[in-house]
Amino acid sequence: MSKITREEKTIIGQMQEKTQALFAPIKKINKRLAEKIPFYRFFRTIIITTILGILSLVWIHFQLLARDKKATVYFDIGSIIYNTFLWGTLFLALGIGLTYTYKLIGFPNFAHGEYLIVGAYTVIFLQTLDFIRPTARTIDKQINYSVLVIGMISGFIIGALVAIVTDFLVFKPLRKKNATPQTLMIASLGVAFFIRGLVILRFGSKAKRFYPDYDLSLKNIDLVTIRVQLT
Repeated sequence: MSKITREEKTIIGQMQEKTQALFAPIKKINKRLAEKIPFYRFFRTIIITTILGILSLVWIHFQLLARDKKATVYFDIGSIIYNTFLWGTLFLALGIGLTYTYKLIGFPNFAHGEYLIVGAYTVIFLQTLDFIRPTARTIDKQINYSVLVIGMISGFIIGALVAIVTDFLVFKPLRKKNATPQTLMIASLGVAFFIRGLVILRFGSKAKRFYPDYDLSLKNIDLVTIRVQLT
């Protein structure tokens, strides 16, 4: 490969300076708005996401026009709100746990999500036991919280024990050998794949649901659904 000459380096440097000068006013305005407006970054994220969504719909619209086709898009608000809270809390828990473990052990442990999976499937396993299943699957208009409490405590304990065992068997020997954070990170990937493989072998790859009590099942709620037809 040919080396970059001094003239080319000078031209590249000038282009970078012009680009920085072009975006400098935008950065200043962004910084001032962040200082003056509370939750500015939050609203900025929502606005940018909305704009990207609208642009995506416009792009789909023109793609359909070019092919002389139509499409109908449904926005199920109830489903959007439910999934937002469901996945938001899940990723929040994962993010907080991963952040704390990174600060404590000094490397990103990619098996952290698998510890959560172990706890979840522990609860799935408990509801198949004979002394728990009749209680959970009885519809008597009386909510029994015992299965939920037992499941939460058991999932927490088993997930924590798996984390301690993997640290003792995998990460501790590597730390004694002064392994680099990159080596520990790759080892955590191996642990993650191993745990995930065991879970799939035992429970399969299909989604499983935990019903602590059938009386806790959510009823159907009719909410506004927006329909957008692209023609």
